[in-house]
Amino acid sequence: MQILAMGMNHKTAPIDVRERLALTEGTQGAFLDALRTSPAVNEGAVLSTCNRLEVYAVASRYHEAVENLVDLLASHSGLPVAGLMPHLYTYHHHEVARHLFRVACGLDSMILGETQILGQVRDAYQLAVRRGTVGTVLHELFQRALRVGKRAHTETAIGQQAASISFAAVELGRKLLGPLAGRTVLVIGAGEMAELAADTLRRQGAARVWFANRTEERARRLADEFGGEVVPLANIDDALAQVDIVIVSTAAAEYVLTARRLGRVVGRRARRPLLIIDIAVPRNVEPAAAELPGLRLYHIDDLQSVVEENLRQRGLEVPKVEAIIRQEVTAFSHWLNELEIVPLIRSLREKAEQ
Repeated sequence: MQILAMGMNHKTAPIDVRERLALTEGTQGAFLDALRTSPAVNEGAVLSTCNRLEVYAVASRYHEAVENLVDLLASHSGLPVAGLMPHLYTYHHHEVARHLFRVACGLDSMILGETQILGQVRDAYQLAVRRGTVGTVLHELFQRALRVGKRAHTETAIGQQAASISFAAVELGRKLLGPLAGRTVLVIGAGEMAELAADTLRRQGAARVWFANRTEERARRLADEFGGEVVPLANIDDALAQVDIVIVSTAAAEYVLTARRLGRVVGRRARRPLLIIDIAVPRNVEPAAAELPGLRLYHIDDLQSVVEENLRQRGLEVPKVEAIIRQEVTAFSHWLNELEIVPLIRSLREKAEQ
């Protein structure tokens, strides 16, 4: 029995390769079914995120399993094996546990210490369970990985500082205005940054989140996903007159909110302060709006220094997380050794009795 992991991530593959290897929620199951057809693979699970695709397997014949995985990835991506191989990495046996534990803790993520990956590891495990591709070994491996990830985020401060622009924008609003419970937030835009901000707003307990976007269908998707409401762009001034915080992140090349427009809005707010956080590049809010009384305007550079400092603080926690990982890898290795030796002892005992 051999354990192996094969995959690629943002460190080893450019985005065009990652896009071709990415699995959707619908295709992950089919990928696992194809993996199960390999005679050399006894167990399998696949972890697919925007920045990585990794296959975890328990193999009866290691080299044959490696060849099967490479062929499967090449077939899925449409890339030739020779073009795919430079982007792949492979871990074997106990190193598989160390790698997966580091992934679950966020040490291998683009944003150090991010917590979303732990849920994605859990989803990958649960899907493999439903597909019947998880056995004794991968069950134990993934259960321990989930426990290690939880330990890292409860016993250290690896994930306690805002480390993405979207998260930092919401944190800024909370620091300036206090708890978000009872607050109304308008998110203008429907891209990845807006989606991350919406997810953070929900977790921070914002009372109401409104979404506005040039393409209303995309705003509707976010509103449905995060329990918010859609504001048509035609009614944006009415929304601006009511909300407490505005987070702006669109791909527009011109100002979405001009100083003149915001001046009219501020006059309707009865001295209630308005906080606008512009995280778009190029900027979506005219800088001159910062001079308006009752309006506080922040842009991405105001948040970038906070994110960089927070990442530095997270980096100081890495040795603590690595210590936890070493403990858990040692424990898993002991478990694996016992798993391998118990059948041998049982066989020797039976032969001795005979």
